[in-house]
Amino acid sequence: MPVTKAVRIALEGQTTDGRTIKREEIEQMGSNYNPGKYGARIWLEHIRGMLPDSQFRAYGDVVSTFSKEVDMDGHKKLGLFAVLDVTEDMVAINKARQKIFTSIEIQPNFAGSGQAYLAGLGVTDSPASLGTEALKLFSSRKLDQANQFSEALETTIELEQEPQVENLGTKLFARVKDLLGLSTANTNSELKHFSDAVTAIAESQKDLLDRNSTFSKTLEATVASLKGEVQSITEKFNSLHSKLSKEESPENTQRLPATGSVVGAKTDF
Repeated sequence: MPVTKAVRIALEGQTTDGRTIKREEIEQMGSNYNPGKYGARIWLEHIRGMLPDSQFRAYGDVVSTFSKEVDMDGHKKLGLFAVLDVTEDMVAINKARQKIFTSIEIQPNFAGSGQAYLAGLGVTDSPASLGTEALKLFSSRKLDQANQFSEALETTIELEQEPQVENLGTKLFARVKDLLGLSTANTNSELKHFSDAVTAIAESQKDLLDRNSTFSKTLEATVASLKGEVQSITEKFNSLHSKLSKEESPENTQRLPATGSVVGAKTDF
């Protein structure tokens, strides 16, 4: 959601329900506020709707607070400032000049701490009549009966500029233009400078490209030579294997025929 610049949401002094915001309460709300502990939300006329699509739904959150002394009608007063995270609906309402005043909800003894805390923030259109209506209209809308509503102050919602995210291509292109001195509108001299730079880059890469080309040709010749040698060795191996497979194994030799006879021939003495 859009985040505002710091806006003044309260001053020490008179409240709409007949009490006074003390200086120390402004100091405490400025230093004690922590949305992680308890977040103050933004409400139309301090009314807390029950349904998310209600006219009285929340219109944003208080992000952070701080106190600072301001000059009001020639008097130094301590003001409470806040950064707001508002919804798009709240932005549209403010642009239409509706609900342009803020009124804080002060809880004097927050969680038994004995110190004041910002419990909520209301936006309203009737600052002149809030002083008499507060007790009648707001008493049932408080988180705590001891809570006070401050005098309504006109608030201008001024949004912080969201950072623009550039893609890497855009950043690279801008960087190249800066390096080449082409950030401004192109002229003939700038175009010549660009051409010279491209030529210099090409020349600086020429030797590397030539070496790569020579290496590629040498590699192809080496691979072809190795393939021929492997083919020759393969053929010699196949020829030897064929020859050996036709020879008898030395382990299968037959004994020589006997010289004796089975018909009673006598042996030599």
